Amino acid sequence: GYADYADNLTIHDTQNSGITIRSGIASQGAIYFSDTTGTAAGTYVGNIIYDHSDNHMRFATSGSERLRITSAGLVGINCTPNKQLEVKGTDVAFRLLSTVATGRIGMEFYDTSAQKGYFGYASSSNDEMSIQQNEAAALWFYVNGGERLRIHDSGIITVGNDPSGAASY
Repeated sequence: GYADYADNLTIHDTQNSGITIRSGIASQGAIYFSDTTGTAAGTYVGNIIYDHSDNHMRFATSGSERLRITSAGLVGINCTPNKQLEVKGTDVAFRLLSTVATGRIGMEFYDTSAQKGYFGYASSSNDEMSIQQNEAAALWFYVNGGERLRIHDSGIITVGNDPSGAASY
């Protein structure tokens, strides 16, 4: 359960309410979470910091930055991101969990108007994995920097990117 923090700090209004942390143009605004005083390691063990020098926000737990959101909206977990979502770690996994035993679990790929593809698992009587290309275009597979398999929209399979078609099936 949750501890009762109602008496620590309460901001109450019958309309909208808020807190402002105002800092200098190249400075930081922060909220710190501490379990000790002085300069010990636990003094700032958790924090939320907004850095006005480049307008990013970062979140720290256990004394280390864990999440960063850049001014461009890029999100990094354990890193400063260069892509929309970037995750760095020793063992990196992306897990999708369903709350029901039957249903789809997967990633859908869209452009601005329609689903272009899907990669996922259909939990049904067959427990199927699927890769879907929803366009009239090929599905390519690369290994070690080179194309190794292509499934054309006509159903022809090309192995090893053989342009002569000798390795087509």
